[in-house]
Amino acid sequence: MWLEGFSINLFIFTVLGACGMVSAALMRQVRLVVGRRMQATLELRNERMRRRYDQMRATHEAAVARIAELETERRMTVGQIQEMKRRLLAAKQESFEIVHELGEPGGDRRPFVGDMTLGPMLTVGRVHSGDSRVRGLRHVLEVWAATPAEATRLARLAFAPDAGFTVPPLQPAVPGRPARKAAE
Repeated sequence: MWLEGFSINLFIFTVLGACGMVSAALMRQVRLVVGRRMQATLELRNERMRRRYDQMRATHEAAVARIAELETERRMTVGQIQEMKRRLLAAKQESFEIVHELGEPGGDRRPFVGDMTLGPMLTVGRVHSGDSRVRGLRHVLEVWAATPAEATRLARLAFAPDAGFTVPPLQPAVPGRPARKAAE
């Protein structure tokens, strides 16, 4: 009865068609799930790469800033070295010496020379001087006397050890040169 108009071929094609449609729907779902997973995996990987890039960029920027800082520091140091060299050259060119002359030429007197040093506490008159610019300069004694012993005695009278001066035994000046050059 109701099977009279039933065609087995039509039934098989219908079942096969339904199976194909279900298979296609399942394949579409599988592709959708796999695609979403791949997309999530790629997004996660991209996020990691972005974080790594940001970290590397920050490290690079810090290194560039440090290099700029070091370059500035180097320029300052080079400038300071050049300034110190300039000052040293100026100091060499502007080196002074103080020449202390005693006595007068004439008669049997001849020049005697020596380098005088200043003690730690210098007393000139009643004024005490601990540190001054004259301390760093060279002090040359030029004494006109008959003998080295007399020249040393005259120098020690004028520059007493009690006042903070140290006077060494004086030597005759070299003939033909100024007395202050002979003390060198």
